[in-house]
Amino acid sequence: MPWQNGKKLTALWANNEANNAWAWVDGIGWRKCDWRNNTTNLLILAAHAKENDRFVDFNEDGELMVEMYVW
Repeated sequence: MPWQNGKKLTALWANNEANNAWAWVDGIGWRKCDWRNNTTNLLILAAHAKENDRFVDFNEDGELMVEMYVW
């Protein structure tokens, strides 16, 4: 699982289906917030990062964001 470091999240998308949230990573594209029990937590971190124009480091499994740090 590769880490992506120093990225900006410039768009978020979610709907009323369970565990269906996505973040646009600048220079990479859409990444789905992990659907294995932590979608809400990742979306909260992503929203904080986007709102405050913060950088993120995240671990991905395919096109899933599975772990995230906001700084």
